Amino acid sequence: MALLTSLDRLLSRKPYPEVTVAEIATEAGVTTGAIYRRFKNKRSLLIAAVAQGIQQFQTLASVNQGGYARALPDHQLVMNLVQDLFGIMFDNFRILKAAAFIRDDQSYEKILAARHSTADWFAETLQSSSYSDDILKHKVVFVLRTATAIYLDTLLPITETTITREEYLSKNKQPMDRLFIELHQMSCRYLGLPDHCQ
Repeated sequence: MALLTSLDRLLSRKPYPEVTVAEIATEAGVTTGAIYRRFKNKRSLLIAAVAQGIQQFQTLASVNQGGYARALPDHQLVMNLVQDLFGIMFDNFRILKAAAFIRDDQSYEKILAARHSTADWFAETLQSSSYSDDILKHKVVFVLRTATAIYLDTLLPITETTITREEYLSKNKQPMDRLFIELHQMSCRYLGLPDHCQ
């Protein structure tokens, strides 16, 4: 949606509290009235943007079925999940950062619920694990929470720029490769996966 894309572009230039509905309208090439016909206020528009990111988490498995085929070894499944989560975080980073301003809304709880549903699905995919379902799910939730924290720290420099994911990866290939390896090893360790994923 053009409005959500425009909000994201504006968030690359200034913090959320400083962004106005008029600026969003100008960026999107529409009138402020057109925005108010669809959204109650700027906060409602941000909530819609957050919901779009949540939808990506919820459709992760169906969007990339080949990457999560049960025939794949556990260590490859973990790496695929880590890389796909990075993509989702990158695409929604500025929006998720701005979501701190709506934490009293149900959207924050929905973000947490999406993470848990992803963990439940991924734990089910890792059916060869020696852990019980409940223990494995808790471990996957921990991995997702830790990976999210690492992503936020790693991606912090891009919050003030309009750089694309491809540009960022090409300019930061070595540190990103190292990050993926560290996340992969951390995931294997906490999920109790085979030693060959070291």
